Amino acid sequence: VVQRSFEKLKKHRKTGAGLNIWTCLVKGPRKSK
Repeated sequence: VVQRSFEKLKKHRKTGAGLNIWTCLVKGPRKSK
């Protein structure tokens, strides 16, 4: 299961949109606090 999720993350990172989502998820909550 972990390997599958990692593969999905890699694919999302390659697209670039995944990175945008990650930055939003990480920076979003951190900025609000």
